[in-house]
Order: sequence, then C-alpha cells, then structure tokens
Amino acid sequence: MSPNPTPSPELIELVAAVADGLATPEDEARLAALLKAHPAARTFYLDHTSLAAELQWEYAGVAADLPAPAPPTAPARRVRAARKFLVYAASLCAAALVGVFASSAWGRAASRRRPSRRTPSWSAARGRSGAAPGRSPARRFRPVPCGSLRG
Repeated sequence: MSPNPTPSPELIELVAAVADGLATPEDEARLAALLKAHPAARTFYLDHTSLAAELQWEYAGVAADLPAPAPPTAPARRVRAARKFLVYAASLCAAALVGVFASSAWGRAASRRRPSRRTPSWSAARGRSGAAPGRSPARRFRPVPCGSLRG
C-alpha cells in the first residue's frame, strides 16, 4: 500500500467546505465520522489544514503590505473626444439640411421666374414642336391604336 492513498471525492468536498466556511452541520458530522473511521482520511485532513495555515501565515503579511487597488476612473479624454465628434457630426448634418432646404427653395423660385426676353429659351427658339423653324417635326414614336392591347 502507498503511504498517501488518494482521498475520496466526498472527503475532498467536505474538507474544502469546512475550510471555506460553507459546511452545514450535517457535512461536519459526516466529516467527523469519516475521520474517526479512516486513518488515511485523518492524515489528509491534517495535511490540508496545516498547508492552509502555512500559506495563510506566509502570505498574510504580504497582502497587508500591498497598496489597495485604486478605483477605476473613467477616461476623460475619450469622453471629450466623443463629445467633440458628436458636435461636429451634428453641425455637418445641420449644414446639409440647410443646403437641401436652400436648393429646393431655389429650384421652386427658379421655376416661377419668367424667361428673359433678351435670350430666348431653347424651346422658344425651336418652336412648340421642337423642330427647327421651317422643318417638319420628325416623328419619334409611333401612335398607339385605341382599344385593347391584348391580341
């Protein structure tokens, strides 16, 4: 037999629960029964508790010497940069909106104006039909017969 047999999973769970302070009275009673019945379980329990005590003794002073971690702070630069970007984006959108409104208003105003008498428009120079003066208008499209288009 080996001097340190592998402990049962139940024993490991019970010892860990007692060490963490999470054991119920039933768990503590079961652990006490296992420790009375099995000498290997007592050896495992003593090894575990002595190791935990040594670690706590060794590193208790180290934890006290370490400075407390600083609370996290929000990065001020990123907030300012994001705010500046939003201001520029809103300004650009407002300028685009003003431009669209101005161009639509300009187009409506231009369509209400009458053509100047000095410079005739293209359609006035070519006549109503679009043909040059003195020429017959060319037919571009064939007429659609009246009636149903279904054969």
